[in-house]
Amino acid sequence: ATLNAQLAALRRQLQSLQQALEAAEAKDKDQNTQIENLSQRLNAALARKVQELQEVRSRFFEALRTALAGRTDVKVVGDRFVLGSDVLFGSCSSAVGEAGKLELDKVASILLDISDDIPAEVEWLLRVEGHADAVPLGAACATRFTSNLDLSAKRAVSVAEYLKSRGVPAKRLMATGLGSEWPLVAGYSAASLAQNRR
Repeated sequence: ATLNAQLAALRRQLQSLQQALEAAEAKDKDQNTQIENLSQRLNAALARKVQELQEVRSRFFEALRTALAGRTDVKVVGDRFVLGSDVLFGSCSSAVGEAGKLELDKVASILLDISDDIPAEVEWLLRVEGHADAVPLGAACATRFTSNLDLSAKRAVSVAEYLKSRGVPAKRLMATGLGSEWPLVAGYSAASLAQNRR
């Protein structure tokens, strides 16, 4: 009788443990479902944001393409618009010339038009890269700049400063001088050198 009572008590304990286990599994399944739902909603929200940014980027690139249409001295390379330095600057100069200001006015206008469409939480940045050709600076130019890297950096800063003067927020601009380290084309022909000054 004692053994039967103990077995009955054990059965009750096992049944109680089984019920607790089933309840825990049901809760775990419910939580996993909630996590899965949250994950799906998060992925959908991220996909919407990516789509929004893609649309803004597409409008920006299309507007720039239209504004700069027909120009042989402006090229689209990947996600970059490449303006030859001869368009923006005179020889051995880091001051933006009048023709360059006209081109930069177009870029600034498009940036300002489209910046309101960029979601406020997106920290966008326009990177202005200055590039030089691989020819060492001449004597006259060497008195004003220490190297091609120095020249390219000062030109990039001049472009960023000009865009800032046209209303582009300074915190959205980054100027980088890359010297002659990233040529678009190889060679030392006049055409190759001109393409690499940008």
